Amino acid sequence: MIFKSLFTVKKIFLTLLVLASIAGATEVYWRYRYSSSHTPARIYNFFGKIYFVGAIISGDANRVKDEFSNAWIKPSTFVANSVGGDVYEGIKLGLFIYKNKLDVAVYDRCISSCANYILPAGKNKYITGQTVLGWHGSPNSDEDKYYHITDDQNIVDGEMVETSKTYTTKSLPKNERNLVNLVINKKLKQLDTDFYKTIGVSKLLPLCGQKQNAQGIRLDELNSPNGIPIGYTDSYKYQYYFYSIADLEKFGLTNLQLDGNEKSWQHYQDNNRNALAKYCEID
Repeated sequence: MIFKSLFTVKKIFLTLLVLASIAGATEVYWRYRYSSSHTPARIYNFFGKIYFVGAIISGDANRVKDEFSNAWIKPSTFVANSVGGDVYEGIKLGLFIYKNKLDVAVYDRCISSCANYILPAGKNKYITGQTVLGWHGSPNSDEDKYYHITDDQNIVDGEMVETSKTYTTKSLPKNERNLVNLVINKKLKQLDTDFYKTIGVSKLLPLCGQKQNAQGIRLDELNSPNGIPIGYTDSYKYQYYFYSIADLEKFGLTNLQLDGNEKSWQHYQDNNRNALAKYCEID
């Protein structure tokens, strides 16, 4: 009887060991073998972590909420690997992460809406020496037309809604779409401003690099690690920009932990067409 009990305990232990190994192997796979693309995200919960791999599209916030609600082990970390995507959905994801006090881990890349809203919303943020963080503006950019509605964007009285059968932009004459663009633009600007106010981060986080480039600043301290100035010089070498960890803290993006050497990490950014920008305070 004693031997039978010991055998049962051993089986349970070995089963747990195998499951833990699978979990570890899966995480390593998604950390280093999967490159996010512009395809819709794969979202799933695994051993206390919600994995988000792919582009941000309409409906993703609800999918994440469902994974969180249905999880057997309540997730404490949001693992992101995304090139960005829908602004409105990105804001909703960021607010969900912030309100549920989730940590955010980025092992591959977090660009555009991901960098704007998912990363700064985390309670603690984790990156590695091979993590690409990239910003390139926000709804509060100086551009006249930042956001353009698509044929399947649901709108009611100029506001975006998750589900509505009132009408979509397909029903709008072409000459009215520009007006609706401006109305939605105004709404997005306010949502963006409110988001950063809620999480305690400066809304200039996605804007400073853009402003520095637009103003044509070419000061030495704005140079990228390999000596090429910030901006779209050198045959459009750079696609995005990033900041030093010290500057990120000035924006209010705190509790960021880098697993590696920052200088090496900055070189890695540069090799991935990311220019080094500086903290600014001018709106």
